Order: sequence, then C-alpha cells, then structure tokens
Amino acid sequence: MTKLNSTIPLLVVLASIAVPASARAQLPAQLLCIADTQDATMAVQRAEWARRCALTTNTGGPSSWFSSEVLDTTGSPAKEYSELNPNRSYSGSRNDHEVNIDYAFMVYQFTGVYTVAQETSGATAGFWKWSHTVQRPHPLYPAFGTAPIAGSGIQLFPLPSLPNDCNLYTRSGGTFTRWTGSFFMVTYCVSQ
Repeated sequence: MTKLNSTIPLLVVLASIAVPASARAQLPAQLLCIADTQDATMAVQRAEWARRCALTTNTGGPSSWFSSEVLDTTGSPAKEYSELNPNRSYSGSRNDHEVNIDYAFMVYQFTGVYTVAQETSGATAGFWKWSHTVQRPHPLYPAFGTAPIAGSGIQLFPLPSLPNDCNLYTRSGGTFTRWTGSFFMVTYCVSQ
C-alpha cells in the first residue's frame, strides 16, 4: 500500500509529460482506480455495499420502486429505485442514479433481462434486486470522490471491511478519516 501511494504522484508527473492533451482527461479516472485496486471478489462486494448503502440511506424505502425500461424474466418491467440526493450518491450518474441497473451494470453481462426478486433478509429486506446467471469476468466497482469529474476532488473510500457503515473516508497511509461533505461516484473501475 505505501509503495503504491508513493508512486501515484510520480505517475501523475510522468503522465502529464508523456501523454497528449486529448488523452489526459482519462488519466485522473485511471489513477483513482490504481489507488483503489480491487480483485473480482472484492469488486462484487464493493458493488453490493454500494447498492445496500444507496437503498438504505438514499431512497424512499422498499415501496419507492418504479417500473424500469429493463425487463424481468416474466417480460414485465423490472422494479427499480432512484437515489434521492445525487450529491451523496452510491450509484452513478451514468445510470441516472438508478440503483439496480447500476448494480447489474457493474456485476453482470448486459442482457436487458434480469431475474428480479424481493429480498427477504438483511438490511435490504423488502427491496427488489436484479440478478443474472452470467457474471462479468472482471466485474466493475465504484470509486468515489468529492467532485463529479474524476480526479478533480478528493478521493474517498469505504472502510476496507465494508461493514454496515455507509460512510466514506479519506485515506492517508493506513489512517481513515470520515468524510462528512458531499460526494459523488466518479468512475467505474475494472477489477483485476
């Protein structure tokens, strides 16, 4: 960890010298992912954590679902939830802060049809969840920051153990400090 953190400033300097201006816009997002690398198992856990936090802290509850444009396996519109406050969002603006499509986008191969079932236990009991049998070989996971443009704010992290704590934290070395301001999900990273 320390070695990775100490190489990031060097990567930024080298990249700003070596990369043409048109490609530089992509570098901050890549650096966010480098600083927050996850393997496939950890990526799915992060996607699950983000979904749970979005549903339990930023929606109108289990009954606040609406019909999406995506279908369930019966041919009916899949039940979806939208986050109420995009300034403290766990799901991406890419999917209009819609929770289940964001989760499905990160974890499963896109098919347009998902199995939709109401959860019966845990923190998300009563909420509808989408699933599929074909997982991405390299699931995506959310990286968070304090600005809607990747790399233009402070990078934020959930605690490594992904507890029931839905807070995000700044990280300096091994020390995590709780962030109390606004945050945005700034990019999707590809797992290793």
